[in-house]
Amino acid sequence: MGVLGDKMILLTSSGKDQLRPALLHLQRLGFNDLISLAYHDPVLPVSNVETTLVPKLEYLEGLGFLREETLGMVLRCPGLLTFSIKNNFKPKFEYFSVEMGKGLEELKGFHIILRLVWRRG
Repeated sequence: MGVLGDKMILLTSSGKDQLRPALLHLQRLGFNDLISLAYHDPVLPVSNVETTLVPKLEYLEGLGFLREETLGMVLRCPGLLTFSIKNNFKPKFEYFSVEMGKGLEELKGFHIILRLVWRRG
């Protein structure tokens, strides 16, 4: 889509209704450089807090990750908040746990696996 095309979503979004609530929430999570975040993941600043961001954090916590672990993961890899629970997180975690027979503790112990498991796909 190109550099401007990727950022067009920011230009066409409501500052009051979309950008402000999302940016405030992202700051509360611990994101300090919101300009860099918007540049690298332009969909995050326009994400709906209640229907997009919070459910993804809750899903990861529901798997057994502690709140601090979940926040650490998304701060290191903000793109996790852009992944679909239904089409990305669930099938990949089910594959990891059922097909590979691995547990959450093994997933926590191998950060490289987290990147591979959660990569968009």
